[in-house]
Amino acid sequence: MKNLVEVFVETAHPVGSKALAERLDFALSSASIRNTMAELEEFGLIEKPHTSAGRVPTKEGFRYYVAALMSPVSLSDQEKTAIEASLSSFYTDSGELLEGVARTLAHLSNQLGIILAPHGQDLKLFRIDYIPTSPVEVSLVVSTTNGIVKSVPLRFAHNIDFRRLSVVIDLINERLSGRTLGEIRANIERRFEDVLSIKEAFLLRLVSSADFIFHFDEEESLYYSGTSGLLQKPEFSKGESLRGLFSLLENRSNLSKLLAVSRGEPLNIAVSGSIEEMSIVTYEFNNEKSRGIIGIIGPIRMDYSKASSLLIYAGNALSKAFRN
Repeated sequence: MKNLVEVFVETAHPVGSKALAERLDFALSSASIRNTMAELEEFGLIEKPHTSAGRVPTKEGFRYYVAALMSPVSLSDQEKTAIEASLSSFYTDSGELLEGVARTLAHLSNQLGIILAPHGQDLKLFRIDYIPTSPVEVSLVVSTTNGIVKSVPLRFAHNIDFRRLSVVIDLINERLSGRTLGEIRANIERRFEDVLSIKEAFLLRLVSSADFIFHFDEEESLYYSGTSGLLQKPEFSKGESLRGLFSLLENRSNLSKLLAVSRGEPLNIAVSGSIEEMSIVTYEFNNEKSRGIIGIIGPIRMDYSKASSLLIYAGNALSKAFRN
């Protein structure tokens, strides 16, 4: 069964007894192989396509392979170097970093690489900055201690005094930096009650909009790459499969929720589970109290062993990067 799955993953063609015989490390007659394949077919683990004498794994066959037969693989030095290189720009912009890691995963796996960054009320504020975009508007940049960044446009009725705004921003950072986003949203008015009476427009806006400014949605922390690689696979040559793929990618909220589902183990493999005719492999990486998810999505005919090794290596590297 193990060899049949691996040959099918490599070739995307039904596997016959001759191809299996060439794959085995020991001598076994074609008749013995055909008998074994007949038994596997009775158990529902493989099936015969209508137009071929070979066999292909069923969904249950792939699930059995993942649960009982899959062997770990070692990544090459080139693969490890590629992952580490995608992390080398961590000190600049977290979004670019995560997009780079997703692209690297997509390239190395030839599937869809996807990352859900750590998020939630346990994230801690690093600082707030602003970028003037017009005399009456700024882009407020909210960054967390793990490198996640959010930009919020704020527009005012009158021209902004940017020197005064810089003083207010310093005060805000002095009182809020290092506190969790959940704590800030719950207590921000109390933290500035001694200065709210001066009716400073920016500070009033910050307090009144805290639930939005200091909230990071899951879909805002979602990064993926590799759609073009998936489209080249034979599984997506049919219209129905294409519609399913694009429906998945267009709904970022559902996609992030799909990634966030965990069975309590760092590594999870779902063969044609929530996504019909597709599989997803995920691995958790952590930042203090928050967790992120790194994943690979592709057709059921996926190299699950390679995908698992890539995610474990990349996930552990991300955990280390986010803790630094």
